[in-house]
Amino acid sequence: MASHSFLPRTGSDTIAAFVPGDEQMAGEIAEWLDQSVDPAPEFDELEDSPIREVRSRTCAREIIEKMYDRPKGSSDHRFSILVGKALARLKGWEKGGYVRVKDYGQQHVYVRTAPPSEE
Repeated sequence: MASHSFLPRTGSDTIAAFVPGDEQMAGEIAEWLDQSVDPAPEFDELEDSPIREVRSRTCAREIIEKMYDRPKGSSDHRFSILVGKALARLKGWEKGGYVRVKDYGQQHVYVRTAPPSEE
């Protein structure tokens, strides 16, 4: 997914002027989470494979870095809170515990509880 260039990259910008409401953000995040993730290299040759691997857990930091293309340390706390609120609105996901996540440290994780939408 392309970077969301309309979002401010510094804390000096008024984030509310650039960020959609958490409901709209939740829809964008849900769509991103339902996209297939890159298959393991051993599956590359299986072009017509019915295997569709999607994320089964995520955290706000992963969304910020991978979906919004913001490197660690470039996002202000208010944006992280907005992403967390959007994650809490997702249907088919529930907030898990506070666990250590590879590359992101201690995070509140969200776990998929329903299959991805087929839309």
